[in-house]
Amino acid sequence: MSKAQARLQQFVAILDDPALVSVSFTQAITRTLSAAWRSAPLTGRDLLKQINSELGKQMSQVHALSKGTITFSGDAGRVPITLANDLDQNVTVSMQLVGVPAVRLESPPVTNIVIEAGHKVSVEVEARVIGGDPLPVNIQILTPDGAKYGVPSGITLTSTAYSRAAGWVVGAAFLAILIFVVVGVTRRIWKAQRSQTSTKSSDTVSS
Repeated sequence: MSKAQARLQQFVAILDDPALVSVSFTQAITRTLSAAWRSAPLTGRDLLKQINSELGKQMSQVHALSKGTITFSGDAGRVPITLANDLDQNVTVSMQLVGVPAVRLESPPVTNIVIEAGHKVSVEVEARVIGGDPLPVNIQILTPDGAKYGVPSGITLTSTAYSRAAGWVVGAAFLAILIFVVVGVTRRIWKAQRSQTSTKSSDTVSS
């Protein structure tokens, strides 16, 4: 029952008019208590499963549509996210991108997103990726007070900044090696020429 109640609290928190939904689901949950602990415990559990299932279906009507991979030209950028509301009433939500692992992503939450009934809304989220490997990211919808809502969807973020930096490092290392080789060869040639000059000078003096 606690799971159903927690889901119901999440659901009604985003609704523009939560009264009708709250009353109907609360009454249904109360009925499961009566059936579960008095004469028909199996029936009560079945009813509770049905309530949880229906709540899950209703909550999934508010969801993120974005998917796939987004590549930043640097280590930071804006992530376009589209949220859909397939319910018959307006909702107000917040949303945050969460990296997996979380330490590899810096992204502030976007709050007070109003989505009209049967409509979609696109928002751009500031994000900074730490590290060069592709980063799985959860799109977590939140209630207005910051509680997690529903099941997050996923995208992947990548950054070309670190690959470019790695290329610069490799290029700089190659250039340093090339300079070292050229300087070494030049010194050997200079020493050889100097040695030949010294030998010729000695031969001339001897003559």
